[in-house]
Amino acid sequence: MIRFQQWLGGVMNAIGAPAFIRDTDYRSRTFGTHVRVRRGNLFTVISVNGIDVYVCRFTGVIGGIGFTQASGCIPASIRESIQSAPSATAPVAPPTGNQEQLLPQAQ
Repeated sequence: MIRFQQWLGGVMNAIGAPAFIRDTDYRSRTFGTHVRVRRGNLFTVISVNGIDVYVCRFTGVIGGIGFTQASGCIPASIRESIQSAPSATAPVAPPTGNQEQLLPQAQ
């Protein structure tokens, strides 16, 4: 049976079919790890020790990350960087706000 499941999983990956996942909580007493999966209308949220990863339900692309207060992270004030005067040779792009850039994943 396991060989058939592996074969079927390979075929599903090859055609780009979505994987099935259900809401669950898992806690490892040995390593102190807590993993939680929650399905929403637009995103599936996978939390590991309070760090939330938002995955688009339709594309599988990571849409962003966040954290819960229970993770031990404490929000702090962050000083904004001071923009220096633009040089005559380098064009300056308009500010785009606080956006996190995600690096492409190696496949």
